[in-house]
Amino acid sequence: RQKQVYSYTLLTPCYSGVFPSNGLKATAGGAAPNRFTYGCATLPQLFAVALTEGKYQGAWPGNAVQLEMKNAYRFQRPQNEDEMDTWRKQGMFNYEIMVPPQESDLLFTKMQQHLMNSFKVEARIEKRSAKCLVLQQTGPERKLKTKGATPASNFWIDTDEPVKFLRNLPFEQLVTKFAYLCKGLALPTPFINAVAYKGNVDIQLPAAALNEFNVPALRKALQPYGLDLVEQEWLTDVLVITDQKAAL
Repeated sequence: RQKQVYSYTLLTPCYSGVFPSNGLKATAGGAAPNRFTYGCATLPQLFAVALTEGKYQGAWPGNAVQLEMKNAYRFQRPQNEDEMDTWRKQGMFNYEIMVPPQESDLLFTKMQQHLMNSFKVEARIEKRSAKCLVLQQTGPERKLKTKGATPASNFWIDTDEPVKFLRNLPFEQLVTKFAYLCKGLALPTPFINAVAYKGNVDIQLPAAALNEFNVPALRKALQPYGLDLVEQEWLTDVLVITDQKAAL
């Protein structure tokens, strides 16, 4: 009789092609996800998933990662790209964890425990000051407010149009787009929206500047709307990984 596996953890050095896909999955007919898979991830990426219970996947902004460990160099991406292949084998990992379907609510708690025990570290997310990319309002709200035309946008459409625009749509759509691009491009600076305005806007931005998230070009394009993108110290979520404290 074939035995059924209900729980396991798998942690190996990064080998491409081991996992066909990343993410959450429900097994054995369970309603809630009870298995998580992540291929070729850094230790901060794995802890970001575990500590946010799957809400954050991807590269945690480098400025908001503090590796307070004796062997921190092992987990830091090398500056020299020629060293990447060697570093990938010691600083990136294939990871998978599965728990019984009835324990799906404990999936990420167990992932945290397993990672901490495997690497002899402790990890947490706490508010600290870090250099961030902050969207700020520099002019009156009338520069932002829509003139009330028919709502339309091509912000999320892949087109050859030279201009990306929002017309009579919530300002939050601009914020969401900026945050999405910063995460996708793995920028080291966390993106912060410090603009209080919540209403609808009319905004046009050069498509090339937006798609590449060219900060100098975006700053120039945002000026007519009384907006700016500035690097400055800001209180944000920082992922902190430390060595485990020795038992008394």
